[in-house]
Amino acid sequence: MKNFFLHLISDSTGETVQSLSRACLALFPSFLAVERLHPLIHNDSRMKKIFPLLEAEPGIVIFSLASQTLSERLQEFCNSKSFPYFSVLKGPLDALTNYFDCEPVEQSGAQHAMGDNYFRRIEAIHFTLAHDDGNGMDTLGEADIILFGVSRTSKTPTCFQLANRGFRAANVPFVPNMPIPQELTNVLKNHKTPAMFGLTCNSEHLLALRRNRLQSIGQEASYNYIDPDSVREEIAAARKFFQKLGVIRLIDVTNRSIEETASAIVRDIEKEEKVSSLNPID
Repeated sequence: MKNFFLHLISDSTGETVQSLSRACLALFPSFLAVERLHPLIHNDSRMKKIFPLLEAEPGIVIFSLASQTLSERLQEFCNSKSFPYFSVLKGPLDALTNYFDCEPVEQSGAQHAMGDNYFRRIEAIHFTLAHDDGNGMDTLGEADIILFGVSRTSKTPTCFQLANRGFRAANVPFVPNMPIPQELTNVLKNHKTPAMFGLTCNSEHLLALRRNRLQSIGQEASYNYIDPDSVREEIAAARKFFQKLGVIRLIDVTNRSIEETASAIVRDIEKEEKVSSLNPID
């Protein structure tokens, strides 16, 4: 594997340029980037300070700068040193400029502005933290989405994917032979209940996940947790539990990434909301 220096320069946090560069480099597995992140480069003084750093560790320069002046200054330096470089904003901005027939404003970090959506995501993340793995049952009815599932069906990471999209997500583990919690019964009695999803999984895949988890933390488990017959029975019992609740939509996560599961849930909710708007309840 060949190592190289990768300088990521941004007038904001650097998340945009870092995410894009990593997505691209994933297609070149024979090369390993040694990242050097240079955030908050929003004036000439800060720009000057990173030039010696680029000279000390020459490599590829990828940047996201709203200021045309700073962008040109950086490009001039890279050209003088024969450093390869590109702007992650240039292509999209050129296309939008031509389409709208007007120049973009030079506002650093505009995509990270703390508007209503930002605070909605923060509030959703706090809610999800407090309602993970069956916690916070007394306020379960305040959730937008509730996920149910047996152990290792990715309930927690899926909830955080949803929270990052602004949904207050809670998850409740399914435990065989346990009655429906009273708090959940109370939620189901409400006129408007949260959107509920049951996560299920192929038994062989679930067994592999559980064994890998136990191995990674060096912990032993009860026999039933990794016994093939017991796991199959547990999955079947969970499906019956979901059907008993009557409001669960079942999602098989066996061949889905966490992002795909979250996207499927969001699409389902949006579809339901659209139908509700077309057929309002009097």
